[in-house]
Amino acid sequence: VGGGAGGGGGVDAATAVATLSVRGMTCASCVGAIERAVRAMEGVTDVQVALIAERAVVRFDDAVVAAEDVAAEVADLGYECAVARVESAAAGRGGAEEIAVAIRGMSCTSCSRAIERGLRGLDGVVSAEVNLTTERARVVVDARR
Repeated sequence: VGGGAGGGGGVDAATAVATLSVRGMTCASCVGAIERAVRAMEGVTDVQVALIAERAVVRFDDAVVAAEDVAAEVADLGYECAVARVESAAAGRGGAEEIAVAIRGMSCTSCSRAIERGLRGLDGVVSAEVNLTTERARVVVDARR
């Protein structure tokens, strides 16, 4: 049951666009394999992979699938993949934007809490959540703040 058809035309509050960093692609077959696998995911409505730029841009319903799940699907194909950026249509209307950030070197919850506190103290940061296990942070920023 492929999710690639699961959206129709319009953009609603649950639509998001993720930019993924994808390393290890060598040819158009790699691009095709990634596009087929991601397009088949439940909640994904569009995917465009750029071989030379080592990037994939994925439009998806963030109520159904998370950007991290899409990156994991690409990694399961044998490529090095990380979420570089996520933009949510709902957040965009309010001027806020969600950004996914890779964080390396944390060894305990004290590290992740310290990073969260530091991020939350920055101008423009609406919220910050750091996940020690996945070594990622989700940061919502609003340049108007």
